[in-house]
Amino acid sequence: MGEQGYLTPKKLETAKLDVDLRSDAVSAEWIAVGPADLLKPMTPLLNWREKNGLSTRAIPVEFIYDQFGYGFPEPEAIRQFITYILSHSQPATKYLVLVGDASYDPRAYLGNLHANRLPTFLIQTSGSGETASDVKFIELDNDSKEHSLADIAIGRIPAQTEEQVANIVDKIITYENTTLADGNGSVLAVADGQEASFAEEARSFLAIFEDKYHTKLLAPEAGAKDAAQQIVDSIKQSGFLVAYFGHGSLNMWGKDMLFTADNVKDLSNLQRYPIILNFTCLTGFFIHPAQESLAETLLWQADGGAVAVLAPTSLTLASDQSFLIQPLAIAIAQNSQASIGSLLQKVRRDMSTHSEGVKEVMETFLLFGDPATRLMQP
Repeated sequence: MGEQGYLTPKKLETAKLDVDLRSDAVSAEWIAVGPADLLKPMTPLLNWREKNGLSTRAIPVEFIYDQFGYGFPEPEAIRQFITYILSHSQPATKYLVLVGDASYDPRAYLGNLHANRLPTFLIQTSGSGETASDVKFIELDNDSKEHSLADIAIGRIPAQTEEQVANIVDKIITYENTTLADGNGSVLAVADGQEASFAEEARSFLAIFEDKYHTKLLAPEAGAKDAAQQIVDSIKQSGFLVAYFGHGSLNMWGKDMLFTADNVKDLSNLQRYPIILNFTCLTGFFIHPAQESLAETLLWQADGGAVAVLAPTSLTLASDQSFLIQPLAIAIAQNSQASIGSLLQKVRRDMSTHSEGVKEVMETFLLFGDPATRLMQP
């Protein structure tokens, strides 16, 4: 109550209770959560997952807000829903797909009303201040000094429109209908030439895959004018996995614009879509209300780009990232029939977070795409 008296609501809506989210009917191994309009183009992916042996459900986030968050559109309501289904529902949920973009400007003061379709948790980090962490949705024991992550793989499709959702759904299904027998199945590592240590990290990464896959290191010299074209050509030849090691920012690799969001359009007409791992800074900062992150641009490229992207929302040190890089590479190399989300989640759960820097890596390196996306088999 202020000088003008009580505020008057603009409108009243009936709470969405016709589907009881505390009933066994919502149980599923694969669950998509998002605004109702963005869930409609997810239907082919639900059918595809069912065809491949997973029970599925698509749950409008509006129902979750009303039944677990007192009607408030806050990420905590989604976490409470996840906590409930993990302890009460059978079959156990293995995969959670968050469908919708998020923004650090939820009230759209900067003008983009569609930037905050599905909010995320904002956390404080030592290197980049406040940033996004979808990992918080499955971090169920915040009072413990050790992180306690649920045994559920999480990923986000950071879409603002139905067209973006339909695009990535089509790419996922196309990708999983493609085999390495159709190509060379190589693993590509790209190293920033600004520091020699990046190439060393890339070589260590590739060494883990040499027994099963063709491997290639691309390390353009700092300032090389044709670096972006080299990267484009090499990704087109790579059939499985691409990893970048080096400096980065919101929409580019490297301090000298080694590869940018503008170059993604050249990643078209690919024989197959790679999974792209970004061992860098900020390329997954998807909460910017006005600019698209490199991770998002790679997802939305209709006939190219990537089928899934691991990218950070923060600034972190390469030495701290190593606690993620090596275990994840080993997990991928040794489990060629697993999903990228399940392997990433296992690595997260095993990471020691006594170091604040490693904890920030665990919380801010996010998977963009469907966590149930299967790896290519060698």
